[in-house]
Amino acid sequence: MTQPSVPTLRTLAVESWQEVTNLDSKGWKTLKGIALPGRLAKAWTRGNRDEGYPPIRVYLVASAVYFLVGTHPSLAALTEGTVRELIAEDAVSGLSVPALRATVERQITSWVAFLRFLSLVPVGLAMAAVAPRGPRVAPGLVLAMHYFTVAFLLSAMMSVGWWVVGSGLTPDVAADVTTPLLLLERGLVAVWLVLAMRHVHGLAWGGALWRGLMITCLDLFLLMILFGVAAGGMGAYLSL
Repeated sequence: MTQPSVPTLRTLAVESWQEVTNLDSKGWKTLKGIALPGRLAKAWTRGNRDEGYPPIRVYLVASAVYFLVGTHPSLAALTEGTVRELIAEDAVSGLSVPALRATVERQITSWVAFLRFLSLVPVGLAMAAVAPRGPRVAPGLVLAMHYFTVAFLLSAMMSVGWWVVGSGLTPDVAADVTTPLLLLERGLVAVWLVLAMRHVHGLAWGGALWRGLMITCLDLFLLMILFGVAAGGMGAYLSL
């Protein structure tokens, strides 16, 4: 019996290059379907599996990027300010306060990222609840996966940009800049969601607008709640 050949590093490199350079590949189709609001979600809910990768795979890849690159700059600034309140300059003896703060910041950030990953379920169910007709749960979850994919990738790109631009800013100036960045990210995902709901459900502008804005506000509310849970949990742990 012939044993299957083990792929070499060169084979993997060639296949990866072909996937990147072939504009008709499934990867490029997926990116195009995500960039065009609702296109990929509509294709998948109608059973067209050739338009791109499965929504859960796309969502997991975007989540991995979000975990690795880091959270949105506004949340990073909020985390830094919260940790400064939790750990004063003279709070510990024999330890480096900056090093301790950095460790606590990373822990809070990882908790928030994980909890935000789980918020797919309530947001997806909310999208299903406001769907106008027909099957709701599966289309709602698919659209929610693509919504979070867009949100995670936007946050990751803003984080990378912030590393480049914001590293030389003072804390006060940085705090003034990060809030508009959060509003920009929320505005972009809200526009994407409104357009996606029009495309997926065939809604009029009014129906898509109130649904998209409501879901976006719900997501922001959940994000603030999850941050409070993570920061409060860390504060309770440090007070033990």
